[in-house]
Amino acid sequence: MKSIFLFLLTFVALNVSAQQDTIFCESGLRYIRLKAGDGSKKPLEGQMVKVSYKGILENGEVFEELEKGDVFLFKIGDPTIIKGWSEGFKLMSKGEKGIFIIPPFLAYGTKGVKDPYGEKEYMVPPNSTLTFIVELISIK
Repeated sequence: MKSIFLFLLTFVALNVSAQQDTIFCESGLRYIRLKAGDGSKKPLEGQMVKVSYKGILENGEVFEELEKGDVFLFKIGDPTIIKGWSEGFKLMSKGEKGIFIIPPFLAYGTKGVKDPYGEKEYMVPPNSTLTFIVELISIK
């Protein structure tokens, strides 16, 4: 049941046409706002953000997910973070929830991400468009 839900969410996210809460960036990133934030300033290059997220492949498979209550902290513009994240989180205010649809060239590109556990060849296959369900928790 869970995988069917995630597949449908990914399908809908990938096939959303123009709607009020969807931002189509020139880069190819698509951002769908699910819940408005507090309207505060959006993060700028070099600021630290605390986020939660779930990463979903095109086939609906979750490739990475934080445990409930866990967060991830990173600097906007950090070159070790995929470009789609820095661009996407700069569109959000504190408390905002949404979906990023990130094309391969703003994610892991032709290299993908090898599976560190060796259960399969890739955790994220090369040339994957990724869907992330995200929340911006705080900005410093």
